[in-house]
Amino acid sequence: MTINGCSKKDSITIATLPQPIVTITGNDSICENVTTTLTATGGAFYFWSPTTGLSNPTDATTDASPATTTQYKVVVMDQDGCQGYDSITINVMRKPIFTAASSKAVLCKGDTAILTATGGDIYTWSPDTFLRSPNGNLTQAFPATTTLYKVVIEENKCHLKDTMFVNLPVATKPSVITTKSNDIDCFVGEATLHSGGGSQYLWTPSTGLSDPASKDPVVRINATTTYHLYVTTTEGCMVEDSITVTVFKGDNGSGFPVPNAFTPNGDGRNDCFGVKYWGDVEDFSLNIYNRWGELLFHGDNPTQCWNGLYKGQLQPDDAYVYWIKAKTRCGDVFRKGTFALIR
Repeated sequence: MTINGCSKKDSITIATLPQPIVTITGNDSICENVTTTLTATGGAFYFWSPTTGLSNPTDATTDASPATTTQYKVVVMDQDGCQGYDSITINVMRKPIFTAASSKAVLCKGDTAILTATGGDIYTWSPDTFLRSPNGNLTQAFPATTTLYKVVIEENKCHLKDTMFVNLPVATKPSVITTKSNDIDCFVGEATLHSGGGSQYLWTPSTGLSDPASKDPVVRINATTTYHLYVTTTEGCMVEDSITVTVFKGDNGSGFPVPNAFTPNGDGRNDCFGVKYWGDVEDFSLNIYNRWGELLFHGDNPTQCWNGLYKGQLQPDDAYVYWIKAKTRCGDVFRKGTFALIR
């Protein structure tokens, strides 16, 4: 500065203060409902934000218990009013859910169930008999009797541990014996299958069956067939069995029997002349003649028979002639012969 030729000068020094160096220490990963301690350094005054989940948002050290993953920022001021900041993100891990279950509500004796546990890192099953992998989260169980299994589950990150139980009932499989009444041939046109031991039945294939869900279905088929039967108990245990119904075709001369005598005396035994059931026949015809060729009786159904009467009169003891014609599964059949009427 100059005044009237005189001058004077002065100076001032402006010091630059360093910004506080801020650091935060504390766990950046915690489990749900767990508290971690956060500590900031570098200044005299501390201001944390957001304040949610913090115990002391204006202290250098504060307890943090966020409900969800949260980023915390701290602004630090020193004695000279200089500021600095830092931040930390706390990742909140959900607590694992421990579960234990069986793949089967009831185990059929001789079968295998899968026992499954979840939520942990270490698994210990007991009793370890009848188990394939007693230290796995999945293990195959095949006990012979009902068994209560225990599994201890340990989780490493949150240091959790729990014990769970799985009850595995064991039921006996049904004892099934499948039989048939007969095979099918030219003379017998149907068969009956028999089984038992369960509460539900299923025959496959259903071809020719009166009821595939019956334990005793009637079979009417034209070709040899193998039937598979699935029997299930009330506990859900199932076994399989099979049986073959054979169809024989071709008249071997021994079928379609006809009696050689009858006694129409009213005693309820052998009172009517006819044929035994021939199975599936068409165009059936039964004619009965006396020795003079007079037609005494005609029937068009195998179930019909002659009671020895003609025009209301019982015919005498004698020999009579029968003619039988029918169409069967094995072709046309013709029978001719004689029989005796005996009183």
